[in-house]
Amino acid sequence: MGRATEAKRAAPAAPKAAAPAAGGAPASPARRRLAHALGGAGLLGLGAGGLLAGCGRSAAPQFDGVTLRLGDQQGMTRLLADAADALAGLPYQVEWITFPSPPPLFEAFRGGHVDFTYTNDILALVAATNGLALRLVAASAGEVGGIGIVVPAGSPIRSVADLRGRDVIVSTVRGGIADWLLQGALAEAGVDPREVNVSYALQNDALTAFQTGRVQAWATNDPQLFIAQQSGGRLLRDGTGINSGRGIFVASVEALGQAGKRAAIADLLGRLARAREWANSHLDEFALAYVKRVRFEPEVARAMVGRGRVTLGPLDDSVVAELAALDRKLVERGVVAKAIDVNAIVERGVFGG
Repeated sequence: MGRATEAKRAAPAAPKAAAPAAGGAPASPARRRLAHALGGAGLLGLGAGGLLAGCGRSAAPQFDGVTLRLGDQQGMTRLLADAADALAGLPYQVEWITFPSPPPLFEAFRGGHVDFTYTNDILALVAATNGLALRLVAASAGEVGGIGIVVPAGSPIRSVADLRGRDVIVSTVRGGIADWLLQGALAEAGVDPREVNVSYALQNDALTAFQTGRVQAWATNDPQLFIAQQSGGRLLRDGTGINSGRGIFVASVEALGQAGKRAAIADLLGRLARAREWANSHLDEFALAYVKRVRFEPEVARAMVGRGRVTLGPLDDSVVAELAALDRKLVERGVVAKAIDVNAIVERGVFGG
């Protein structure tokens, strides 16, 4: 067995990468090593049990010297991969760069510091409209019960229509899933968005404000949504019928143009798809990973994974048509200035065909 190697690097200076929350030691020795390795940005060649090990075999030639730079929001993709032990025998290296929210992640992407990332359908289309050299390579489908608009216990606000003249905080960004829910819910209730005072805040900042009574209404998603409900918050509207639950894996044009990185992206997508299958059928074990890594309370973690099942699949014609329809809505709502040719930014054949 070859000697395991690990090297840590700082994230690029321009996009500030935030270190993920620390967690308790995972149960297996392999996962203890992985948890120890988790940092704001870490360079790992992951092999059997989680670390690069020669085992007397060389990697496939197309992976020689390949390092895939993966932008990871709040460390959630890595948490999934580690929990499912999906990275065993990885024949290339992955540099994990963790970001607290989408804006610095896409800043890093624009600057050429990220090869591959995962985001929601809206932000993927907005990024493409803003000129990022990207391609959509795979899609996920998920549940939307973990996205909602919540008000404090005892609030006089009883419906979305009652948000007229109120202050609403959205976590975290314009065009994000919570913002899309709020805009859709206001339209559904016949409320002009200009009649509502909307501001944006990071999840944990907004949660603190909500729990201390400084928020009239909050559009957010799990785990913060569940925590708010657990502390007495009342749900006005969840994402059913408004949010798509669609996630998108995005790769840079430059990375896809390199045979080794393209092959690594295809391989990693397959591993993440299997990891999602594992997570959906092992909810308690997946929840335990959140408890240990992110220090969620067990009931928060279990609720989050229970109403957040996700499956991963290719960008087939039906998904592309759905994204094109979404892009038209983004133009109608003024989220983007112009429509794009969605087919032109879809890279078929990287995953599932």
